[in-house]
Amino acid sequence: MLAKNDLGSMTWVEAEKALKLDPVVLLPVGTLEQNGPHCPLGTDTFIADYFTREVARQTDSLVLPAIPYGCSQAFRSFAGTVWLTAGTLQAVVQDVARALAHHGCHRFMVVNNHGPNQYPVEQAVREVMTTAKIRVISVWPSQVLHRMALEMYREEPGVIGHGGEPMTSVMMALRGEDVRTDLVPDGVQKLSPVGNFQVGNSTQSWFRGHPLQFYLDVREVTGTGQTGDARRASAQKGKALLEKAVAWGIGLVEEFKRMEVK
Repeated sequence: MLAKNDLGSMTWVEAEKALKLDPVVLLPVGTLEQNGPHCPLGTDTFIADYFTREVARQTDSLVLPAIPYGCSQAFRSFAGTVWLTAGTLQAVVQDVARALAHHGCHRFMVVNNHGPNQYPVEQAVREVMTTAKIRVISVWPSQVLHRMALEMYREEPGVIGHGGEPMTSVMMALRGEDVRTDLVPDGVQKLSPVGNFQVGNSTQSWFRGHPLQFYLDVREVTGTGQTGDARRASAQKGKALLEKAVAWGIGLVEEFKRMEVK
């Protein structure tokens, strides 16, 4: 059993003992970006960090300090958003993974909570895996929460979106004091078409029924930065979803522990 789960709070002596136990090591990766007018800029990081720490605590795993910035260029026109280039994020994750492998880590889990971070994270860990004896998986907590919320909002799928649900409920459960319910937009927020292109998000669009990548600034298609509807949010819903997601994450890590390391 680990005496502590947080690597950042350990001395090197404590870290040496912990790593000799060959635990799974988890790295939360988030963003500092707009999440609608009512949710805090650190939403992605807060969710990733909470999920990581709860899962680690209940699986005897190690947690690294979160990387609080990501590839948020699509939101750059909203105040407070800070973004890294893909190359910068890839280099940081790659160096972190390489350092862990050097210290004997064999199972590394990236808890990345932002879609555009996925490609640089993948490139980073695949590069490390070419020379190190390490297995790596990546989990996107908000994607898991969204899928779980589909059942909750089966009759109202339009409430789910960036800055809508389930993000607002989850943030009300985690950091209710930072959620500005007085700024929640009225009604379902939808992305506006651009010419004859139907827009799904800042990357995904459709033309005459077929998908393509159309790279847009989110401000072009939503003035609030939000999609979905946050008016149905509640801390109770958020708490229930978080408990369900963490339980899933615990099962995932326990299964990951059993995998042979090549």
